Amino acid sequence: MNGFTLIELLLVAVLFVFLISGIFLVLDVGEKTWNYDLGILDLQQYARNAMDGMVRELRQARSNNITITNITLNSTRIDFKMPYNATNTTVSYFLNGTQIIREQPTGSNCVSVWDGNRCRILAQNITVLNFGRSGNVVDVQLRAEKSARGRWLYYPLKNNPANVTEVRFLKERVRLRNE
Repeated sequence: MNGFTLIELLLVAVLFVFLISGIFLVLDVGEKTWNYDLGILDLQQYARNAMDGMVRELRQARSNNITITNITLNSTRIDFKMPYNATNTTVSYFLNGTQIIREQPTGSNCVSVWDGNRCRILAQNITVLNFGRSGNVVDVQLRAEKSARGRWLYYPLKNNPANVTEVRFLKERVRLRNE
């Protein structure tokens, strides 16, 4: 007889199913890793860009023109005037939901009425934004997190992702130049 037996065909089919399943498993793990890394990259980029923008403007402020107000446990608002600002208006940074808002002039009511000239979103997916001041030094700390495909992503990264109580922050200490 010149053909394959039924057992040989079934054996080849089972081996082929295992081979294809293995290939899909590897591709699925690769896609999850890719999505995780892209999510972390987005969080990092938004957080760092927001931090750089706030720090750049805060360096120009004078300590007697800075007001820090507690909004919630995870959020404070900072209002300050930049001495070389031609309009001499107050600049504010605060957390609205999960967005860092830059408001100029203060009182533009960016939360309820959006005006692209006076209000700007610096970052999204921010869960903590706190300011503190000691003399001519302003401390800024923020934290970003979001869910991607059922998995929580954090920036800054946790040392141990399984530790749900570990909290890390992106921190910057700003020395005011105009003192």
